[in-house]
Order: sequence, then structure tokens, then C-alpha cells
Amino acid sequence: MPDAAGFERSDWNEEVVVFNHASGQTHLLDALSNRVLSAFEEQPWQLSDLAKALAAELAIPPSVMTDRLRDISSQFERLGLLDADPA
Repeated sequence: MPDAAGFERSDWNEEVVVFNHASGQTHLLDALSNRVLSAFEEQPWQLSDLAKALAAELAIPPSVMTDRLRDISSQFERLGLLDADPA
């Protein structure tokens, strides 16, 4: 994952614009995707552990959160925001 200093964020209501200095690209993230990116910046996570933590925090069934995190992490890999699958 690019270094945390490699991102700049601007909040737009419930969405966040992220500029990746490493790629020069700008991305629009929803609130959950931004929360996931922030979590990976804070520490390395196993996808299953992050799903449990976020499911509890957001009162979402863990299986639903796991599926959503798989989609988000795949999207982050395609966009160059994550270097490898954290699962």
C-alpha cells in the first residue's frame, strides 16, 4: 500500500475524494471505502478480522461486511490503493 503520506483527502458530505501521490490519480470513495482505506493505513489487517471489527462497529451482519470488503479490496488493488490482497 502506498505510504499514508501518499494520500490527500477531501470530504464531500458522505463521500471522500482521495488523491494518490504515487499514481497521480484521484478517486471518489464512499464512506465505507474511506473507512476501509483508513483502517489499512493504520495497520495491516486480515480481511476477516477487519470485517468482524467493522460489522460490529456499523451493526452490519459479518457475512455481508466480508462480501463488501472483498469487493472494496479488489477495487483498491485495481486502483493501486492496495498492493496485495490482505485476505
